[in-house]
Amino acid sequence: MGLFCYGKWIETSGLSTILSSTPSMEDYEDCLKSDKQRNGSFRTVPVTPKFRLNSGRAQYIRNGGKLGRKVGSVKTIEQKKEEYHDIISYLKRGYSIRNVAKLTGKGISTVQRIKAEFNL
Repeated sequence: MGLFCYGKWIETSGLSTILSSTPSMEDYEDCLKSDKQRNGSFRTVPVTPKFRLNSGRAQYIRNGGKLGRKVGSVKTIEQKKEEYHDIISYLKRGYSIRNVAKLTGKGISTVQRIKAEFNL
């Protein structure tokens, strides 16, 4: 269990308190006092798996981690034109998707994807 204070998540367990972001101890005590004065009890928010996953991602990014695909792993339009030149030429001549797939030895999904990307 924990509570939300000054936009920071504060983990509380028993007598020990762990500050997941780094507000000062005075900020923490002020937050607890003001929360207790407002409604007579502390606001506790259940920690859901989605919250834990997102906070872990945010912490990873704060520490310099990078998410997503690696640079250079996605082919450029020019690379695709070069690699799939045979598919493009058949499609420009009016061949059907299934015939192009058979003639080139590529999958139907690949031919459909190239057709959509190059507006053929």
